[in-house]
Amino acid sequence: MTNAAARSMLVTLVLLAGNAAAQNTPLFAGTWRLHDWPISDQSHDLTIRQDAKTISITEPGNPPTTNVYRLDGSENRNGNMTSRVSWDGEKLVIEAINADLKRTRVVVSLNPAGPFLIVSRDDYSGVAEATLYRKRD
Repeated sequence: MTNAAARSMLVTLVLLAGNAAAQNTPLFAGTWRLHDWPISDQSHDLTIRQDAKTISITEPGNPPTTNVYRLDGSENRNGNMTSRVSWDGEKLVIEAINADLKRTRVVVSLNPAGPFLIVSRDDYSGVAEATLYRKRD
């Protein structure tokens, strides 16, 4: 095999590996409403913006809260929370700790059977809570 052929093969393998990695990263971006909430009620909408480096999640409230996370696993600061994200297959895992050392784990995933977003929260109190959202049209 010539050097040019070997380099060409290496470039092809790198591109294929990059494409495979990109395919495994789900896109959570969009506006999501509680699954069983009326379409006209936007008071509990969850808005997610995502690019190759960050994901920002805006949660309802008065005022709404936006947290931005770096997808490379580096430390994030949002208010009094310090967090890191990681991937568990196609699930985004956010591990956070606040100034009072209270830990929270949030797992965000897409339901492959439909246009649903699943957000599971665990504050390590023994009760994990999962919320189902449907993508708004």
